[in-house]
Amino acid sequence: MKNIKSLRLDRNLNQQTVANYLGITQQAYANYERGVRQPDPETLTKLADFFDVSIDYLLGRDSAFHNIETFEFSSLEMSLINEIRLLNNLGQEKIIGYIEDLLKVPEYRKSETTNLKVINLPRTDGLKLIAQEEISGEAIIIEDDEVHHT
Repeated sequence: MKNIKSLRLDRNLNQQTVANYLGITQQAYANYERGVRQPDPETLTKLADFFDVSIDYLLGRDSAFHNIETFEFSSLEMSLINEIRLLNNLGQEKIIGYIEDLLKVPEYRKSETTNLKVINLPRTDGLKLIAQEEISGEAIIIEDDEVHHT
């Protein structure tokens, strides 16, 4: 099980973080890394899911790393991914909801155009004008958490 140590180090994780995800002590996890003990099938499955690799890879039976796609992540993105993996399904679903809500607000969203000017001004009709595209003049308005384009 030497692969789990390199997987953990590649992701800048400490043993305690992985142990917490598995629901075991740091010492028990350290024993897996050192080869003193072998994880049971359930723990092996959790490790494979956590590191997004096959069980065969963890056991050293397959030298290929089986990620479907390879992305380059910033340290912030890796930190977010690692923290999200510590949540159960309900917690992960809540995070997705929070992200969807944040994406509704243009000032939190990466803009595909550099011509978007965030102005965040109240309007006389009670709606809130959040941003205006400088060339076309298109406005982005938030009303009751709904995004509208004019």
